[in-house]
Amino acid sequence: DVERFYEDHLLDFAEELRVEAEALDTLVQLRDAEIRRGVVTNTPTFLARDVLAWAGLIGLVDVTVGAGDGVASKPAPDMILHASQALEVQPAEVLLVGDSVFDERAAKSAKVRFLGFRTSSPPSVQRLGDVVRLVGARART
Repeated sequence: DVERFYEDHLLDFAEELRVEAEALDTLVQLRDAEIRRGVVTNTPTFLARDVLAWAGLIGLVDVTVGAGDGVASKPAPDMILHASQALEVQPAEVLLVGDSVFDERAAKSAKVRFLGFRTSSPPSVQRLGDVVRLVGARART
C-alpha cells in the first residue's frame, strides 16, 4: 500500500529533503512566546509528522493537519478550521504562513490572516525569522 511504502522509504530520500534554516529557531521563539503552532498541509498527515520528526521539529508543533484527516484539502478552508479548533483559537486569531496560492486561497476562505513565505504577492516575508518579529509586533499593539 502507498502509505506503507512512503513510511518505509521516506528516509531513503532524506538527502532530497531541505529544512528551512530558520525553522527550528522560529518555532522555539513562537513556543517561548506561548503562541500556538500548527502545520496544515496537503501532504498525508502520517508523512508530514514523519518529516517533522526527521527534521527535529515535531515537538515544536502543537497540531498537524494533513490529507487523510477526513477534511477537505487546501484550497478549501477545512484544514485550517480543523487546526484552529484543535488549537482552541478562533479563526480571527490565526495567522497562516504559507508558500502557495492554495495556502492563500484557503486562508481567505477560512477568514484567517495570511502571510506569504517567499511569495510574490504581499504580504510576504523572505525569512521565517520575520514571522516572529511580525507576530510579536502585532501582539504588542
